[in-house]
Amino acid sequence: MKILAIDYGEKRVGLAVGNTDLGIAFPRGILENTENLLPVLAQFCQQEKIDRIILGYPLPLSGERGAHIKKYESFADDAEDFLRIPVELYCERFSSKTAGDSLSQMGESSRKQRGKKDDMAAAIFLQEYMRA
Repeated sequence: MKILAIDYGEKRVGLAVGNTDLGIAFPRGILENTENLLPVLAQFCQQEKIDRIILGYPLPLSGERGAHIKKYESFADDAEDFLRIPVELYCERFSSKTAGDSLSQMGESSRKQRGKKDDMAAAIFLQEYMRA
């Protein structure tokens, strides 16, 4: 099964694709979060033959679901309706921090990380999802 992981943000959306047969996730790029996001994702999903989508869900340690969290739930519902692919919310706490730390260890400056961190974060939580 091919899975698309989405690290959803107000400005940027990181993508990663994984194959459950191989158990490996790869960063696949970053999209701008515009009004055309869902049509662009539809084209990507069709090209990649995506079977399921995992949407990163930054649930706070307290478990409290405020307005911030409801944006993710709303996007998940909209994506599932538009794409006709099952969308599952997955708690991705600390994946962006882990991605940033990994990029720092590779010598990437904070400024350069901004353009790379989102898809790497998606790959990190997709890898965790497939391991679980």
